[in-house]
Amino acid sequence: LDNQQTGQAHADAAAAFYRDVTRFTSIDELDDEGHPDRVSLDKLLFLSERAFRQGGETDEAFTFEFSRVAKALGGLSVNEALERAKDVATPFYERALASTRAKLNSGAVSADMLSRARGTLGIEDVEAKDMHIEAFGREVRSQLGLPEDDDEDDMDDYNEYQDKRVETVAEV
Repeated sequence: LDNQQTGQAHADAAAAFYRDVTRFTSIDELDDEGHPDRVSLDKLLFLSERAFRQGGETDEAFTFEFSRVAKALGGLSVNEALERAKDVATPFYERALASTRAKLNSGAVSADMLSRARGTLGIEDVEAKDMHIEAFGREVRSQLGLPEDDDEDDMDDYNEYQDKRVETVAEV
């Protein structure tokens, strides 16, 4: 399919999907990010966004085609639809980073592989940088024997643990 046909196919699929979903699912339920039908709509937005971006569309053509899909899915704005598509992509990249952490010493993952993953998922460099910092923080916490979540109370626990170690060494 050429880009125009791809755009039409996605817009038609979005309209049909939304029509079918709203037969059994209320608009209030679709506002719930955890509702299975909302998740499906967001995945459709993600797939459409990726198809248009990877199809080499100009910015204007992308905006036009994506706005047609967004409008068909309940009259979403392009910005809201892009945000929802990004929310689908982010967990995939987070899993890629977690997998990378698990394989750090094996050499099985390279920066180039992560770069390709970002490109495939549509993760922008600014977002990736923040995600890398978070992943690095989790790895540091893991290496220190702390829970990976960033809880301030954990740092207090760690400081108490270090104080006890110092006391033990001083007693010896």
